[in-house]
Amino acid sequence: MKLKTIGIIGGKGSMGTWFRELFEALGHTVSISDLNTPLTNKKTVLERSKRFLNILFE
Repeated sequence: MKLKTIGIIGGKGSMGTWFRELFEALGHTVSISDLNTPLTNKKTVLERSKRFLNILFE
């Protein structure tokens, strides 16, 4: 498997954390953008080889 750099938008919540841990356990590099993170959503989309959008609807 080719390892990727994955950006998760909405990565600080419980589901984002779960996905981050999963992808890291598989050996991928993961970065997150969310409220109050230095990494912006735009940079996540433009600079990562794979993107993952995590949205929780209540």
